[in-house]
Amino acid sequence: LIPKRQELVCTPSEQARDAIPEEFLGAFQTAAGRYELGEDGVWALAAVARLESDYGRGMSPEQMRIRGPLGIDEENWQRFAVDGDGDGKVKRESPGDSAATLARMIWASGDLRAGLFQHNHASWYVDEVTEEAEQMAGKCRVRTVAYSVVLPGPTSAPINWENVELSNSLELLDIQQGVIDPRILVLIAAISQDHTIRISSLRSDHSQYTSSGNVSNHYFGRAMD
Repeated sequence: LIPKRQELVCTPSEQARDAIPEEFLGAFQTAAGRYELGEDGVWALAAVARLESDYGRGMSPEQMRIRGPLGIDEENWQRFAVDGDGDGKVKRESPGDSAATLARMIWASGDLRAGLFQHNHASWYVDEVTEEAEQMAGKCRVRTVAYSVVLPGPTSAPINWENVELSNSLELLDIQQGVIDPRILVLIAAISQDHTIRISSLRSDHSQYTSSGNVSNHYFGRAMD
């Protein structure tokens, strides 16, 4: 089984075409594909960046360092921060890191509106982002590509529980009841031999559907966060 992800190439509407810098549009496309947010996710991320900082142009270097161009608060940053641009560092001022972090937060919230609400905790803000996104929305070409992921070979080593932290009792119950795919257990075992790992979601503590409406692999015990 080869992991898949969406790859989006989008063109904004005429009125937004010159407003969204290429670096930011690329970050939004990558983040939306990575976290299954689809076309709507691209324009929502763009709208957030427009409202929060005008794509960084409305923030000082200090503000960019502290909140980043998408205005992610400290609590959400600590919980969801992602190295979206793949440079090995997680920086708020990076469009790639900020876009991937917000996309991950939206994905974890279950749907777009819930994720936007978690970002700002105001219904008016969600409505404003949605309206802005609709004005920006153009067309996207979407294709499914293989994820470049190297999986470990079979291992007979058991899970090293000294290196594994579970976020709740449901995850341990999933493992004990045998509802997790053996390949996932082998993956946990392989990682835990040499690295510490914190599991934030397995099967019972994940929604049945992804934010794009597809049945999640978590529901079948074939995924972990």
